[in-house]
Amino acid sequence: MILLVGATGVVRGAYPTVAINGGDELWYVELPAPRGEALHAGKYYDAGQAASRTGRAPGLDIYVNGRRCNKSKGTLTIRE
Repeated sequence: MILLVGATGVVRGAYPTVAINGGDELWYVELPAPRGEALHAGKYYDAGQAASRTGRAPGLDIYVNGRRCNKSKGTLTIRE
């Protein structure tokens, strides 16, 4: 589980992105909206890789030091 409370994100490329500096590791979490929608406050189920997202679920891509995790999936909650 990744909990980002009060995290500050940026738009890096086409998607909202959160950057996390873990000392000698740099993590990026990209959160593209479901196809044809914008992200808004609420709970999203079945988030997965951006390339396979549907109109119901957002993308969830995780990168560490430039390498993408190829099995990212989960539930995404946006509080505000």
